[in-house]
Amino acid sequence: MPDLLLFLDIEPSTPEESGFPVTIAWTDREGHIHHALVQPDDDWVDWEESGFAHAEVSWEHLVEQGLSCKDVMRRLNQDLGGETVWVDGLDFDEAWLERLAEAAGASLTFELAPFARCPARTGTGDWYQQREQILLEAGLEPFRAEHNVLAMLRASGFGD
Repeated sequence: MPDLLLFLDIEPSTPEESGFPVTIAWTDREGHIHHALVQPDDDWVDWEESGFAHAEVSWEHLVEQGLSCKDVMRRLNQDLGGETVWVDGLDFDEAWLERLAEAAGASLTFELAPFARCPARTGTGDWYQQREQILLEAGLEPFRAEHNVLAMLRASGFGD
């Protein structure tokens, strides 16, 4: 069995360039999935309430229950440091991670890579078809970061 691969997914406030990370999920080296709500930085104001109605995430909930950018970055770097981490939307996820790191006054200690080039990928067809099939069969929501991480984990040949 190949070494366990690490995955990460971010759901933003809006898919626009001004968006910021709202929820983030990732796997650690033991294959556990972690999830965090991100408390908005003072400069983050582009919020589309309707975009997160399905996840029941409100601005107030983020402010009250979210982890600070600094705490989220500390956890990410602790769990993922020095590793290659696979994402399903490289350009977007990289931009949102950079925004998170900047707000935290931190640097990323891991590298991002596109899931489409993941070496342990199983099955045939493209990633997006596999992802949709896994999400559908498992009854998972496509706009929840932890569900997307689970789908990537399963599509790579790991996970239940």
